[in-house]
Amino acid sequence: MEIRQIGRDADIDTLVRFFVDNVDTDYISHQELQGDRAVAPDRWAPDLPKAIRAEIERYLEHGIDTNRLWMFAGSDGGRLVAFAIVSLSPDAPRPFGILEDVVVERGARGDGYGKAMVEWCVEHLRSAGAERVFLESGIGNSAAHEFFEHLGFNPVSVVMMRQL
Repeated sequence: MEIRQIGRDADIDTLVRFFVDNVDTDYISHQELQGDRAVAPDRWAPDLPKAIRAEIERYLEHGIDTNRLWMFAGSDGGRLVAFAIVSLSPDAPRPFGILEDVVVERGARGDGYGKAMVEWCVEHLRSAGAERVFLESGIGNSAAHEFFEHLGFNPVSVVMMRQL
């Protein structure tokens, strides 16, 4: 798999379609609920494509030059098979990175693309000064939990929500 940083020349329509076509409601975690992506722990927002498009456009407009937020695309033979968004908090007492999103094409899961993308992102964050890397995953996304634990990630907290 060839991994490259996504820049201003990004095909936003392809990225939005890839994200929306390759995430289930099990993907929903508190990040999606805090933003425009999801309306409930088991329900995406009806305008999910619009929300993802806005996030990508914000990144391309503001984040690309900050050295604190990156998007990566993984391709195999010109076909997009993995997509990731990562961020860095270099001014924290212990600088840390966050795997904000890691999405692998449904039909390509188990083929090593996810592992390659995560390891690429972790190494990128390490070289940018991160001492720790965090991620979150929807509570019912057990396949992702097992995958991340296999790559050395361990649970450190439980996030709870109360609907008001």
